[in-house]
Amino acid sequence: MQFKLENPQHQISAIRSVVEVFRGMERNTYDNAHIEDIHTNVCSLSAQQLYDNIHRVIVENNIADSQSFITEENDACVEMETGTGKTLTYIQTAYELFREYGLSKFIVLVPSVPIR
Repeated sequence: MQFKLENPQHQISAIRSVVEVFRGMERNTYDNAHIEDIHTNVCSLSAQQLYDNIHRVIVENNIADSQSFITEENDACVEMETGTGKTLTYIQTAYELFREYGLSKFIVLVPSVPIR
């Protein structure tokens, strides 16, 4: 049995955008991402570098300022509409973040009540 997965442009764009948020970050390795035998995700970018990367992604994707909601907490929330292929996109995004930067821990929150 073979699976044939489609990669619509909106999914490719979402994955690329998340990867670009961390552009310039040092790749996580055993030496720089292990603290007391615990493997962590370490971001070597400053808050300003993250802000600049996020702002660049917003501009490249033609997102209006009223829709961008940039905060100073270094948090990122990726949201997609129902039926757009979120599960596969999130898995592919995690894989690309691991491949590019060595990030290996991810949290995906799913609402307990389905969107009606």
